[in-house]
Amino acid sequence: MVARIEAGDSTVDPYMDFAKEYPVRDSMRMMRLLYRLSLGSQENKQEQLLMFSRTVSSLQNKSREQRYADRLGAMESKTMRMLFVTGGMSILILFAAMFMMMGV
Repeated sequence: MVARIEAGDSTVDPYMDFAKEYPVRDSMRMMRLLYRLSLGSQENKQEQLLMFSRTVSSLQNKSREQRYADRLGAMESKTMRMLFVTGGMSILILFAAMFMMMGV
């Protein structure tokens, strides 16, 4: 992408190709924003860069939250399996002890 831009390609195509190569949620929107930043005038760049920075930060937070949610889901399912196995084995041992005490 950088090589194409430095070679003089002033279209949005290098940005969109990059976004297609790395299909992350909101990547197309971010690449369009970068393209607009490259075309914009100098007086608006500071404000646009701040907006871009906030957006990237927001995306990073969303990604982090998604990873935590995925980890939590995996830990929850493992805990539930462990509880079912432990509970099932406890019931089996209880029934075995009851049958042994009854003399069956």
